[in-house]
Amino acid sequence: MATNAALQTNVTLRTTPVRFTLLERLPEEIVLLILGFIQPWDLWLKVRHVNSVYRSYAEDVASKLLVPQFDIGLRFNLSSGNVPRWYDVRGTVNHRFRCINRPNPQYALFETASITPEAQRDRVLETWKRMCAQGFGPAQEWRVKFMGTDIEMHMPRVVPADGDGIYCDWRELLDVYFARLPTIWEECINGARIGMLAKEHAISRAFAGLSNYYCDCIFLSLGRTS
Repeated sequence: MATNAALQTNVTLRTTPVRFTLLERLPEEIVLLILGFIQPWDLWLKVRHVNSVYRSYAEDVASKLLVPQFDIGLRFNLSSGNVPRWYDVRGTVNHRFRCINRPNPQYALFETASITPEAQRDRVLETWKRMCAQGFGPAQEWRVKFMGTDIEMHMPRVVPADGDGIYCDWRELLDVYFARLPTIWEECINGARIGMLAKEHAISRAFAGLSNYYCDCIFLSLGRTS
């Protein structure tokens, strides 16, 4: 009887579901350190959606390690016309991460880092200040750069900062950027494939041309000797 009870206890223990993962048993500081080594897109698109605890972990890591690596730029036409033309001069204002806004930590401050072209700096600043006064709106397209990859995307919650720079909802920034990243990668891969096919076609045409050239030379030499 005792043996049967022990066996039943063992079976019960073995079939009891595991409630805690290894990470959940570690101190919070160690968990955050480990999550810092996960690929940024996996951290934001996968780990963050596990549960509320991991959402808090992922957002803490993202705000400290990922957001500071983003640059946000805006490129706009400096001419007075509404329809852009290929010869119009275009200005660019680039912004670099400064800090998370303490009164409202939903937003990150990106300060102005560069203005191009330098020869048109005054015109670029004048146009930029006019755009800030009018507001950007959801249709505004921003050029966002992270780890060397540029993506043009819409961020409806970007607002101008007092004095200099812009405030950006950093969760929206990461949501839109990482959601679009696989599409950009696919376009790059397809572009590389098209480039390789064009290169192979050009090489095959070159070899065909050389082949025809040498055949003509052979026939000419045979005609001269006959």
